[in-house]
Amino acid sequence: MLEQQLIQLIFLLLLILGGLWLSIGYSLLRRRYRVKRKKQLKEQVIQYVSINYTKSLPISKFVVPHWLQGYIKKSRDLRDVANIIINIKDFFITDRDTWSFLFATDVTVAKELKADIKSNNWYKKSRAIWISYELDIDQNLDLIAKLNSHKHILVRREAQIALVRFLGWKSLRILPYVKFPISLWQQIRIVEKLHQYYPKFDDTFFKKAIQAESPSSRELCLRIIRRFHVQNYNWYAIQELFSEHKYVANMALELLDELSFDEDDLKLLGQHYQAYKLRANNVVLDQKLTPLLQANN
Repeated sequence: MLEQQLIQLIFLLLLILGGLWLSIGYSLLRRRYRVKRKKQLKEQVIQYVSINYTKSLPISKFVVPHWLQGYIKKSRDLRDVANIIINIKDFFITDRDTWSFLFATDVTVAKELKADIKSNNWYKKSRAIWISYELDIDQNLDLIAKLNSHKHILVRREAQIALVRFLGWKSLRILPYVKFPISLWQQIRIVEKLHQYYPKFDDTFFKKAIQAESPSSRELCLRIIRRFHVQNYNWYAIQELFSEHKYVANMALELLDELSFDEDDLKLLGQHYQAYKLRANNVVLDQKLTPLLQANN
């Protein structure tokens, strides 16, 4: 009786072990198949783009080839195709308005992304938003706009960058209402997206942006002033130079060398500096401002 139970136990263990090995083998084969498939897909996409949409050829019509439609109708494959296009678009496509030809005119892609944006999974949400703004798919902009204050940092970060990509300077209106800090990486991305797609400084919406009280939003405004070489907001840079928030003050200090001050600016700077010295001491600031103010006395 005991021997029979032992044999049954051994048989069960062997069965479980065999099942595990089969599962591992299947996973490895599937992974190998996916890697091979992704490699083939990348080669096909690059070849198709290089033949039909290189910088030396005029674009006559945006066409999604049949072999590619089969890929982008599946969520996982859509992600793979999107990653490939995003990685190669700057090398092949004629200009920034045409490299999204594989996606922007395809309703299927927008529907797939819409489903992910509505998902409760934060990773799916953020990835779908990222694909949307990198490939100029703006059909789901209304949904994305509602996520700019999402509780998850990646979702709201991508949503805010997407708003900048699609709305440009108009998107800066939300800065006074941003509830969470804007990370350094995100600030840099926002400034670069503005400069890349909306290179003309828009004073109308920037006036609303500088009303923000959040330290990270103010730091972002200083970065915008620096990147776009704006000279009519010297007073703002001077004001933030004496901010109680270290990162804001440091950003203003970096900006100082790039600004041209007139007599009124220097007078304002001197007033702020004298008031600041009564409550604090900053050796770096003293070394920077003292020669500047003395030279203009």
